Amino acid sequence: MARMKNDQAHNGVSNFSLQQSEDEVRDSIESGLTTNKEYGLRDLYSNDTSIEQKNSNRNRHYCNLPNRRMLVILGTLIGTVVIFFVNITCGKGSPLAAPPAIIKYDDAATSNVESITATNAVNGYAVLLTCSDGFYEMFQNWLHFFMLLKIPNLRVFLFAEDENTLLKCNNETTGEVVVCLPWSFVFSSDATDSLGANSYDSGAFAKLTGHRPHVIQRLMEETGQSIIFSDADVIWKKNPIPFIEAELIKDSTLHLIAQDDGEAWGAGYCTGFVFYMSCPATDAFIQMWKEELEHHDYKIYDQYAFNKVLPVASEEGVDIQNDETTVNNTKVSFNSKLLPKALFFSGNEFSKVTNITVRDGAVVVHNNWIVGYEAKIERFRSWGLWAMDNKEEISAEVKSQLNNWCGGCKGNWGGNCEKRVQYLGAQYKTKRIEAMLSMMNQGHCMFV
Repeated sequence: MARMKNDQAHNGVSNFSLQQSEDEVRDSIESGLTTNKEYGLRDLYSNDTSIEQKNSNRNRHYCNLPNRRMLVILGTLIGTVVIFFVNITCGKGSPLAAPPAIIKYDDAATSNVESITATNAVNGYAVLLTCSDGFYEMFQNWLHFFMLLKIPNLRVFLFAEDENTLLKCNNETTGEVVVCLPWSFVFSSDATDSLGANSYDSGAFAKLTGHRPHVIQRLMEETGQSIIFSDADVIWKKNPIPFIEAELIKDSTLHLIAQDDGEAWGAGYCTGFVFYMSCPATDAFIQMWKEELEHHDYKIYDQYAFNKVLPVASEEGVDIQNDETTVNNTKVSFNSKLLPKALFFSGNEFSKVTNITVRDGAVVVHNNWIVGYEAKIERFRSWGLWAMDNKEEISAEVKSQLNNWCGGCKGNWGGNCEKRVQYLGAQYKTKRIEAMLSMMNQGHCMFV
């Protein structure tokens, strides 16, 4: 709540790393890319949208970062001081200290989550996922790839949409940095029944995803942190934060940055991967989003509602409440941007990629544009992004080789590679990795 009352004092600086100049950030991003030259940064970051163009001339507002020159100056002069101050004020130990185990959130013991996050998220970000029982294995798969990135001090919050999910989350003892949030964190009623919610075309799915803005708003309010919301079927192949920060350096007026889902179904901003700046303007936008869903009794998908109110917020601005009445509201601009498709892939786009260099250059891969839970798993397998079949440790050399696996390709026998793996497993009990490596060693089932 203090964030809402102190909006002018909050300019967003604490939410971003100020140790690097814009050029250094770009250099670090470029060094992390493995895409070939035609996918250079200049081209990747030039796909502005009509909403962005409408926002380009808007004035600065409550939660802006300083301009680029100021960012560079601040980063050069006080970067070390900022790190030192944050380490002192945000908790004990180094920001590179080993992460703690999963935390069991307890309403009786903890009135809010601020005390939990303060000692672990010194960079000002928190990651949020929501999950029902039907999607829990998908979350485990997401967590597997997230942990491979070894991002220090980045707290993950999992909002459990039913009691079974909360029980599974609380029983985890593998040491991942996860806070398990119960239904009561946001809602007073009992946890929802998630049966049938793992199918995109079900009414239960629409109802569950309709609660996203409530959870995002509450977590942002409690922690004061900017939120990176991720669906469980969005695999992080690289740390997306440097790419998000590069966009914020280029345009310090941004409140929201999202994956581009294309315009094929009329809702280009994908709610499955979104960065939300923690500030009153973002809070006001989320309130608009909630009200749109409530108006339709949560019978429309959250992404439709999101994309319906976003142009309104962008063109007309959002109302910031200055006191308990609506008389003294302040209208401020609301600015958003889409991430480059060639780095932040939708399932529709990634399924078209056959070049191994382009695949390796992906930052995140969203397994959307497909209906059915099992269909998602099969497609993840064909991309080499499903880790739940073989949980045993494998060598770095084998991992590197498996990155070239093409489950959707055809072998010399004329059949599908992924179906061949399944056949060998069912008929001869051949382990999945063994089957994949055998076919690849024979020169089959690999991206070119």
